[in-house]
Amino acid sequence: MPGRSGPIPRRSSPVTGQCAVRRRRRRPKSRRSAPAAGLGGGSVLSAFSGPVRYAALVWVMVAPSLGAAVLTVMVVDNRTSRPLARAQVRVEPLGRMAISAWTDRGGVVTLQGLAPGAYMVRAERAGFAPRTYGQRRFGEPGTPIVLDADGHFTAEMRLARLGAVSGEVVDENEVGLPDVSVTALTLGEPPKAVATVRTDDRGMFRIAGLAPGRYLVRTGAKPLAGGAGLLPTYYGQTASAARAALVAVRLDEEVERIRIRPLEGRLARLSGRLLGGTAERALLLSDGGVREAPVAAGGRFEFAELEPGAYVLLAEGGGRSGYAEFTLGEQDASVTLEMGPAPVVELLCLAPEGGNPDLRAVSLFARRKGGEGATQRVQCGERAAWEAGRWELGVLTPGDSYVAAILEAESRSPLAELRLLPGTATALHLFVSGNPASLEVRVRTPEGLEAAGAPVWLRAADAELAQRVGGIRAAQADQQGRCSFLGLPPGRYELVASYQLRAQAGVDWPAGGGTAVVLERGRQTTVELPLTVVD
Repeated sequence: MPGRSGPIPRRSSPVTGQCAVRRRRRRPKSRRSAPAAGLGGGSVLSAFSGPVRYAALVWVMVAPSLGAAVLTVMVVDNRTSRPLARAQVRVEPLGRMAISAWTDRGGVVTLQGLAPGAYMVRAERAGFAPRTYGQRRFGEPGTPIVLDADGHFTAEMRLARLGAVSGEVVDENEVGLPDVSVTALTLGEPPKAVATVRTDDRGMFRIAGLAPGRYLVRTGAKPLAGGAGLLPTYYGQTASAARAALVAVRLDEEVERIRIRPLEGRLARLSGRLLGGTAERALLLSDGGVREAPVAAGGRFEFAELEPGAYVLLAEGGGRSGYAEFTLGEQDASVTLEMGPAPVVELLCLAPEGGNPDLRAVSLFARRKGGEGATQRVQCGERAAWEAGRWELGVLTPGDSYVAAILEAESRSPLAELRLLPGTATALHLFVSGNPASLEVRVRTPEGLEAAGAPVWLRAADAELAQRVGGIRAAQADQQGRCSFLGLPPGRYELVASYQLRAQAGVDWPAGGGTAVVLERGRQTTVELPLTVVD
């Protein structure tokens, strides 16, 4: 209630067809509001306070008085069954605003005065994976709780702890190395850091709070006495993410005994300056991720503690950009990055096989590989200024057509990726054909039931086809467990239906881990797809 603090009182006044607004109008001079009447003329537990109490009062103003239902939620640790105090419980009536409450010391919260209907209930607490009532596995949807008038429903919510990875970092004599950074990364290009810790005095580390999935674990660079240093090293004793061993993380589990002995070498320093333009920062891309350095007066910048390897240097500012690819050894190096006009891309769309595809509805999308920035888009007949770098391409077409080829106008060769340099203009030819392939998917649970609402993912079997498709496509099954993919080029694909993929930071699954399908031009293919669990 505005102007007051503390819990909403459990006692409430009867409401019969009127609302709190009418009650307040009878006492215009009073600054006190009528007691909150809950969602159906009852009361709510005293755990509500502040903004949550205000939301409950809004419902009193709009909800008619109905039979009051009661919902009790008990939140416990999944492994020990001990009550979880101060867990947040979110109750959402279907199609209406949600309310939140917190469990007491016994892990219990009771909501009174709820209107009859269906409610989604979600519980969460720091260090645990959030869970929706009725959810069987992480990432899967829950089921609503249906409350009857004057009914009392009790729900138990078992929260599983997020996963963890622990181990040690040792030197050549198997002695623990202190104060070395250790990072867990999700799969991708480049891998993305999720959490970073530092080893203790014994070289031990523990990374907690990880969602289920597959991770890379990597140590950071560290200078050593005598001019040598520790190079960033992935679990599996390699400097390459592609050759690293993966760590599978699950809820309520800790992956232990991850031992990494960092590779030794000399860490280099890269100094540079911008020529012909200015920028706020310089970006350095490598297999290990993206680093940035501020650009000081005179256009100078510097990166320290760099391991030997291949790098890409980028800078943008004032409509100009700089781009350079180079390999860095163990010696310090310097570079001058020349800034030039932003590269220009022109898209020409053709339909050589006749038909009447709507070329105005065709768009080319691009995402810079390993870098930052928004997705670029250009439509047929347009010219646009992009940033320098290497770009992954994808095309969106109407459902009655598909992309037959993407060619660079000068070379007339298919593009696996687009490389743009400052001051250049690149023309792309996009060939669009009619009679595309289409795919109808019927998703079934392991019990053979229709998997309503299941997410479905479609991935091309090779890089060139994936570019024409636009990367990994997604769809969601309807109430009958069905979904469709239209406007597909003929070729080989792989399908997966999994809630776990939707919960991951990046959608990906091992090659061969899905259902293979071959699509033919102008034909619709129907596939029975099992709902699977993908770690």
